[in-house]
Amino acid sequence: MTMQGPQWYAPPGAPEPAPSAYGDDADVMLEPGGFGIRAGAHVIDVIATTIAGAVAGAIGGFSVALLGAAGVIGPGWETRIGKQTIGTFAFGFLGSLLYHTVAEALGGATIGKAICGLRVLTEDRRPCTLVKALVRNLAYYLDSLFFGAVAWSSMSSSPTKQRHGDKWAGTIVVRSRGMPAAMKQNPAGGIALGIALYGVVQVVATVVKVI
Repeated sequence: MTMQGPQWYAPPGAPEPAPSAYGDDADVMLEPGGFGIRAGAHVIDVIATTIAGAVAGAIGGFSVALLGAAGVIGPGWETRIGKQTIGTFAFGFLGSLLYHTVAEALGGATIGKAICGLRVLTEDRRPCTLVKALVRNLAYYLDSLFFGAVAWSSMSSSPTKQRHGDKWAGTIVVRSRGMPAAMKQNPAGGIALGIALYGVVQVVATVVKVI
């Protein structure tokens, strides 16, 4: 199966909704983000969260050292802090899910999407909601199987380039360069909060691991 070329997205014919602040002009066409650019955005997000995780890990290690010096944590914490446990992976999953969900719900983009000029919207071209962001990011773990082949297969047969998570959540990922100014959200606040939550989760994970 071959990938279809870029197509322009316009919402399906339906009764015209009430005007909103997010650009209800039926003539506005939005360009879907394809597999390649979205994969690139994900790579950037992996790099960003790795850096954030390293900083959070250092903060967590310093916190553990203070707790150890105060006698709150028993001996041997130096060995336990370096071990990988099921809890380590669980906290990693939670942190990543929080980062992507909060960033997309509050600003329409993660760091990677913002750099690559992408925004997440609902199918009716409204800002992505918290529930929709959560659904699409939970489904990412299915879409990412076989190095993204599951997502690629879904997107290649979708004129709006929706992976399974987008279809289930009712979202689209579009190029921000074609969006009217009224439709664009500033992603900075959502990204900042998402990264902060990711960091907090990683600090907690470090402390919990040695208790």
